[in-house]
Amino acid sequence: MIFFGTRTTHNLRKKVNRTCPTCGENGMLIDVFYQYFHIMWIPTFPIGKKVYAECSHCLRYLDERTMPEVIRQDARKARSESKKPLWLFSGLLILAGLFGSLIIFNFKENMNLSDYFEKPKPQDKYYIEEDAGQFSSFIVNQIDTDSLYVFWNSYYVDSSFDISTIDKTKNYVLETSGVSRVYLQAKFDSGQIIKIKR
Repeated sequence: MIFFGTRTTHNLRKKVNRTCPTCGENGMLIDVFYQYFHIMWIPTFPIGKKVYAECSHCLRYLDERTMPEVIRQDARKARSESKKPLWLFSGLLILAGLFGSLIIFNFKENMNLSDYFEKPKPQDKYYIEEDAGQFSSFIVNQIDTDSLYVFWNSYYVDSSFDISTIDKTKNYVLETSGVSRVYLQAKFDSGQIIKIKR
């Protein structure tokens, strides 16, 4: 199934007092079309304009190459008068909105990470890189001035994106282990504490 491609939309129609080169009748119509790129049928950005002349009597269509010069001048004028509709940029606006939302979300996550790290609470869940390329998690059980007492996850994964796959209650050991705040601070400073869920 094709999810992207190009489409055309009619933008402007203008009547000009010109003679049709085919039937000799007076009254030509100038049509301006925009070609645009779409993703999932959502217009993303315009990629060009095409101008045609149509006789209102015999209905013959002429593109710019086959128009007489006098009609071509009218077509160029119509082309310059036509304005890009804003809806042709819908896809870019949606992508910009999604990108902006992602930036805001990441900013809030980073703010929460610092805040949660500075003021830990029981039941906080840490996603952490214990060793190079080995990611796991632990749940805070108790807190004292120099250590956190935690339930470690029994499993490791190779990527920080996969920690959530092992974050299951049954995977945490039932005995607590002490983790020094000095160790955690070093991990935090090096970016190895990925997330703290509260």
